[in-house]
Amino acid sequence: MKRQGICLNVRRLQRILAASLCLFQFLGCHDFQHPISQNETLRLTQQEIVMYTQRANAGDADAANRLWMHYDFAERDHEHGVFWKKRYEQLADARDHGGHK
Repeated sequence: MKRQGICLNVRRLQRILAASLCLFQFLGCHDFQHPISQNETLRLTQQEIVMYTQRANAGDADAANRLWMHYDFAERDHEHGVFWKKRYEQLADARDHGGHK
């Protein structure tokens, strides 16, 4: 008799745990205002945007690349993304071939 009561308690705990995990997964982890995306690692702060813009304008290809990634993939601003992609390609080409463009 005691064994049957333990089994019922275990099943009850399993159901409670499963329901809690489902509820936590649905409500506890999701931020509807800021969806989780791998592209979030490419997002720059306003301060970083200013810094990378200054560096890219001074000829830093890597800075232009970071701006391209930020605008095209994190912000989904294709117009700015295309601008910085082209600028990155120009600067990288000049760097890799020793010329200035």
